[in-house]
Amino acid sequence: MAYSTSDALETIVREANQHLANFVPTWASWMNLHTDKAAAMRRWSNHGVAALKTWNGTATISEATGAASSSREQTVTPDGFASKVTVSDFDSRFQAGSVERAARGLLEGFERRLEATAYSMLETAFTADQVDSGGSTDYVISATSCYVDADGTGTYETAQSNLLSAALSSATLSTSRQMLLEAKLPNGDPAGKGRGPLVLIVAPQNAAIARKLVESPEQLSADATGNLNPNYGANISVIVSSHLTVDPDDWFLVEAGGGVGSPCNMWIADTPKIWQNTTSAGAIELCASAWLNAWIDTPPTGIIGSNVS
Repeated sequence: MAYSTSDALETIVREANQHLANFVPTWASWMNLHTDKAAAMRRWSNHGVAALKTWNGTATISEATGAASSSREQTVTPDGFASKVTVSDFDSRFQAGSVERAARGLLEGFERRLEATAYSMLETAFTADQVDSGGSTDYVISATSCYVDADGTGTYETAQSNLLSAALSSATLSTSRQMLLEAKLPNGDPAGKGRGPLVLIVAPQNAAIARKLVESPEQLSADATGNLNPNYGANISVIVSSHLTVDPDDWFLVEAGGGVGSPCNMWIADTPKIWQNTTSAGAIELCASAWLNAWIDTPPTGIIGSNVS
């Protein structure tokens, strides 16, 4: 049956918008979702207050060194994305379901854009700049991803790495967990990462080995410690994404999202929407648009990336 009233089109658009609202992306477990309706977001990471110093109860309390200074600053703006599908007057009248198919295609396009944005953020972190308040530049995932004030003087003199360059294996996964556990805040205190839950993110070609590494009580091959898998029971879930395309051997270990754990963020700056227009030729135009961005808070404690060469 052909559509003859605008009410039918409005029903399709309303159902499409409801679908968008209920969509659960694959990155939901390792990213923090923001929905602030704004033209820009300002993000900064303070040096922070180190563990409280000893005090006898009567002496003047000493100032926490560098507590009010900022170690990293970011300004994030949303990127716009939109597509249109035009259904001719003839097709809308005589091709059953043509308008619904167009709406469904736009929905799928939006979902793919969300997925692509999230995983592209991971892939570009090996070459994306972060600038500290002193003006020096380092990559988000690198051997110098964070500088630590190890002696409490307010000077960031010790480099900290969140980068590996080896293929996924029992040993490299164990190393990445150790790096998370050893990670420090800019003030030199332990960051409290790596205790779980964690998310191991891989491309399809590493899906099988990733699941064996976290789900099997025995190692793939025995080593000096025997057959026990040190990563079994470590509260690690596996996410497999075909959007990791720059180098399918690359992999990432990330703190789970939803709070202070993961440094990874997805910002949908306004409600994604789909709407319809009718042209003078009687064609039906279905449009979908979204404003969003994804980024990693810096300094990026809570994520380890392996850029496999």
